[in-house]
Amino acid sequence: MKRFVFLTLVCFLLLITGCKQSTTSETYDMTGNWTGTIRIASLGVSSVINFTLAQNGSTVTGTFSTDRGRTGTFNGTLSGSSLTGTMTYDDACGGTASIAGTMKNATSMDGAGTVTDCNGSNSHTISIQK
Repeated sequence: MKRFVFLTLVCFLLLITGCKQSTTSETYDMTGNWTGTIRIASLGVSSVINFTLAQNGSTVTGTFSTDRGRTGTFNGTLSGSSLTGTMTYDDACGGTASIAGTMKNATSMDGAGTVTDCNGSNSHTISIQK
């Protein structure tokens, strides 16, 4: 009888824990001011970059500027923890930069991409925080 009660209890516990659904689906909001660093190692360039972003659904748009006088717009998509997008420079050097980033948490993202501008085409890394 004790064995029956024990097995029934074990089955009940397995049933309860097996039916539990995960509710830890983290969502990210890119809206706000972000600052960090963009590095182009092949050119030996590291710049402070500031973004002002707005998010509507999965669409992320905004503006950016660097401490080297580069300015422009950002257009991208946030899917889960992945941000992909394009920075379009509106300064004299012109060009674009792709970004493929991953949210580390709600206030931090790291990524990489390619800058194509008056300096040619160069890979970059980017790290920003809210």
